[in-house]
Amino acid sequence: MIPLIAASKTPLEKALPHEAFRLPFGEDGIPVSNHLVMATVAAIIVALLAKWMSGKINPAGKTQAADFVTRGRFAQLIETLCEFIYYFVAKPQLRHLTDKYIPYIWTIFFFTLTCNLLGLIPFPYILQLVSMPFVGAETAYELKYLFGGTATSNLAVNAPLAVVSFVAILYIGIKETGFKHFVNHFNPIGWDDKALLPIGVMLFFIEWLGLFIKCTVLALRLLGTMFAGHLVLYVLVDLIFQASESMGSMGGYAVGVPMVILSVGIFLLEIFVCFLQAFIFTFLTTLFIAMTAVSHDHDHEHEEEHDPSMGEVLADPSEHGHEHVAPATA
Repeated sequence: MIPLIAASKTPLEKALPHEAFRLPFGEDGIPVSNHLVMATVAAIIVALLAKWMSGKINPAGKTQAADFVTRGRFAQLIETLCEFIYYFVAKPQLRHLTDKYIPYIWTIFFFTLTCNLLGLIPFPYILQLVSMPFVGAETAYELKYLFGGTATSNLAVNAPLAVVSFVAILYIGIKETGFKHFVNHFNPIGWDDKALLPIGVMLFFIEWLGLFIKCTVLALRLLGTMFAGHLVLYVLVDLIFQASESMGSMGGYAVGVPMVILSVGIFLLEIFVCFLQAFIFTFLTTLFIAMTAVSHDHDHEHEEEHDPSMGEVLADPSEHGHEHVAPATA
């Protein structure tokens, strides 16, 4: 029988963060995990990607149609992702504020996506394999967890992201609606009726607590999804070695073939999950911003969109497929 309890310890250890190095501050130094290293690498990649993309299209002062086409297939892929976030995530929620805050929305999406995708690359094992001929097996094993891992499977990375989203919600809401309107937004029944004032105060604190919980869930959802997916992969691969130790090489091959096939399928699913979780995090952040910044404008625009159409129907119903029926008279 395969010792599943022993098998579960090693994958969990691999999925957890490890200390990469210590910054020379303080008596013992400040520890930096491999996940924080990967988050820094992801931030650098996103910054370089933005700089590189800005050079792929430069229509300023040009009149030819070809000058407005993004050059390069990879650049066009990034542009497609940008347009998807713009038109299907930000625009329906932020409306007239989309152009103003879309750089922040894009930054959240591509940073989260980059962290997720980097976690799929087995950097620890690559580092161990490359360094082994130079530093030996023992030292190479110690260097194994200095680099690599999924940054978004660490709460130390996701919590600051959630805090930034919380600050963005407050800043944009206050800036666009004013401090008074923003605060009153958390009390839907108002402050004028003294009889309902106790209920209003209670609702006020509940709404603020709800906003805090929403931002907390942003971090926990991303943490749980990314950590669980990679942990499943680690468990499946580790079962092969556990089977080999318990049942011999033949048992390892018997378990290894289906486990490898299943791992490939889960890995492909993980690629989809990387994009999905980046989309969900970005969508919810945009939605929470819109709830406090443009919700009052949404109702106003909703009335403007429907009232004219009703007027047109009454004025000229033949254009809308209806016949005018004269009202009955006595």
